Amino acid sequence: MAPKHHPAPFSGGDRKARRDVDIAASSRPPTTFVHASAAANVLWPGVARRPRRRNRHFGRGTIRPGRDCSRGGRSAIMSAPPNPEKMTLYADARRRRLLYSQNDLQQALSACEFLYDCDEDASYSTADLRRFRCFETTLVVAYTRPFTQSRGGTPPLTMKMVGLKLSDQKRALHARLVDMRNTMMAHSDEEMMRMTTQPFDVSEEGETPLYLIQSVLDEGITLIGNLLVETNSLLREVYQAIVRTLYRDLQANPTSFDLRIDSEAARAARGVSPRSEAPLRDPAGDEDSN
Repeated sequence: MAPKHHPAPFSGGDRKARRDVDIAASSRPPTTFVHASAAANVLWPGVARRPRRRNRHFGRGTIRPGRDCSRGGRSAIMSAPPNPEKMTLYADARRRRLLYSQNDLQQALSACEFLYDCDEDASYSTADLRRFRCFETTLVVAYTRPFTQSRGGTPPLTMKMVGLKLSDQKRALHARLVDMRNTMMAHSDEEMMRMTTQPFDVSEEGETPLYLIQSVLDEGITLIGNLLVETNSLLREVYQAIVRTLYRDLQANPTSFDLRIDSEAARAARGVSPRSEAPLRDPAGDEDSN
């Protein structure tokens, strides 16, 4: 779009001089104005860009153009009100996750304590190594269990949920434990396997050959020494954050923790008899009776 020309003021009688100025101005090459979005398309072809709109000021309580609140649009100031039912359901699910996570971290910490019996400089039999490996597997699986999405609609645990900000070193250790869980403990990824096998004949001389397999797998322990100490520190930090969060929620709404989760599916999986309506036993009452 060529810019508008404003001729210099001339007297009414000097029309020829004014016409000469207009002709000279019209002979200049027009100035081209390129929009920012068009320039961006030249620099980055193939990237769709929307022209930037001018900032427009609206009064309080007004609706932006193109947003009709009667048809589900949002106003410039207010958004849709929160759904109390959904907020209650999320709070209940979050509370259950924190309670489950507290138990999971307790199991992981117990396994960590048992694993301290493993001396990295000592030699152990295969049976003892497998016992330590059981502790290590329990530690990793129990620790990472809360951070895994499970069935039932309970959200996974996050560090933000318990107000915890780990250091870079502990974040890296957390990621390593999750990777160990996904590739070694809960699954057997091909790239993480260390194994050798060999067939051998157990038949007597003159008999039909009878072969068996002798296999040797890596029974070593990963979380040992300084790495186990760092893991123990990570577990305790996460566990304490969970306990603090539960304590605050308990003080704010104690009645919300009066619950019982005892599904028939869980009882059947553990071989427990069908549920009775008898109330849960009060440990404090048992101590008083003694």
